[in-house]
Amino acid sequence: VQAHPKYRATPTDLQDLWIKNKFDKMVPLSSVVKLRKLQDANEINRYNLYPTASIRGDAAKGYSSGEVIDIVKEIAAKKLPKGYDIDWAFLSKDEVDRGNEAIYIFLIVLIFVYLVLAAQYESFILPIAVLLSIIPGMFGSFFLVRGMGLENDIYAQVALIMLIGCLLYT
Repeated sequence: VQAHPKYRATPTDLQDLWIKNKFDKMVPLSSVVKLRKLQDANEINRYNLYPTASIRGDAAKGYSSGEVIDIVKEIAAKKLPKGYDIDWAFLSKDEVDRGNEAIYIFLIVLIFVYLVLAAQYESFILPIAVLLSIIPGMFGSFFLVRGMGLENDIYAQVALIMLIGCLLYT
């Protein structure tokens, strides 16, 4: 409404406005529209043009983020009506998209270590002995992490890759 500010200072001032009808006659806006005051959300969040409701949370003590993601997916599959779905954001989205890539990373690291050792020892058989020593080292580190009550998080996984590197150069 582009009226002078004194003519649009309150919501009831809208009732004094006049508009043209389809017969080009001027009629008061109040004859076409009724003004009601409602309480509603200040903004409507959208994601991919769909209305959304953001839910933020964190895992309870003793649960990993992967376990929480699986539980939320299970509950959403049971409880959400047809046509509704969930999507993830931030770190949870990365975790869901990536899945369990740590296994593939460890396999690639082992292959890389094998090739480096094969080049270093100029043999394809000697590196197998070194790689077989990595397996008890990895199990020992997993048992130590679990025994101390720690999580198998990114820090533990980087430490395992460093362990492989240390065994490579011993």
